[in-house]
Amino acid sequence: MQLLAAVTLFLSLSFSAKAGTTSSIRTTSSTRTTSSTRASSTSSTRSTPSPLPTPPVVRNYVFNVANVDLAPDGFTRRTVVANSQFPGPLLTANKGDILNILVHNNLTETSMRKSTSIHWHGLFQHRNAHNDGPAFVTQCPISPGHSYTYSMPLANQTGTYWYHSHLSSQYLDGLRGPIVINPQDPNLSLYDVDDASTVIVLADWFHTASPELLAAYMDPTNTASNDALPQSGTINGVGRTSTDTQPARPVFTVTSGLRYRFRIINASAIARFNFQISGHTLTVIEADGENHVPLTVDRLLLHPGQRYSVVVCASVECCGYTLTFITG
Repeated sequence: MQLLAAVTLFLSLSFSAKAGTTSSIRTTSSTRTTSSTRASSTSSTRSTPSPLPTPPVVRNYVFNVANVDLAPDGFTRRTVVANSQFPGPLLTANKGDILNILVHNNLTETSMRKSTSIHWHGLFQHRNAHNDGPAFVTQCPISPGHSYTYSMPLANQTGTYWYHSHLSSQYLDGLRGPIVINPQDPNLSLYDVDDASTVIVLADWFHTASPELLAAYMDPTNTASNDALPQSGTINGVGRTSTDTQPARPVFTVTSGLRYRFRIINASAIARFNFQISGHTLTVIEADGENHVPLTVDRLLLHPGQRYSVVVCASVECCGYTLTFITG
């Protein structure tokens, strides 16, 4: 099975997703962003890192985890999500801060797991294993109707991370989202824009609830250990199938001449993604939370859990260019 999402843009990125064995879809933006010269750093949306605070700043977030009916790809199903959205809320902090996330478990759906826990993928938990999230390994899961506060000193970590449920296969039902820790970045001079609008969360999406998927995988007759295939791929929570109502495509608008730091996260269960933009190169400056000597590539392959930051200069003004995601 091949999932493909393709994008064509006139200085505006327009994403779509399509599921099927050989299916594909392409869309072209109907309007064109007015060209402009590159803005100076004082007028861009890039945030300038400040010296590490002493004492560290405490960043407080609240997650209300509940069963919500959502249709990321046009097919409505019961989900497990934080704050009624998929992907979950973006968590941001600065190097040296402390993240506090108060999780209220409001799950009630009897056909799905009602307990939960959350893992903070890539974050070190030195002397803090009880906040790492794996249920029945470092903590008891949060029971329905109860709450727990995850508290994590970030110390010297910076970069792009993500979180997801760590109770059995529950995160397939939607409980996953991005984390950005702002650094004192040695590559700061290479980009102008780095904010919530340039975070890209890729994910596979299933129409079947995770307990049923897991039961099928563990069935004794599944001697080849075959995984169920996702019905679609999603970009920031929006995908498409060939038979369901087609959601509006997510759009990322760029301005000619500006340089964008796109933070790309593969929050999938099994799908890997190829990422490329026709007519443009990608300058890799971060991989899995580690600063990287700038490396220019034509495409990236992201396996589940992997994250990259790439700098893209919106430099081509022509009939459009295509940004493609393929999973297989």
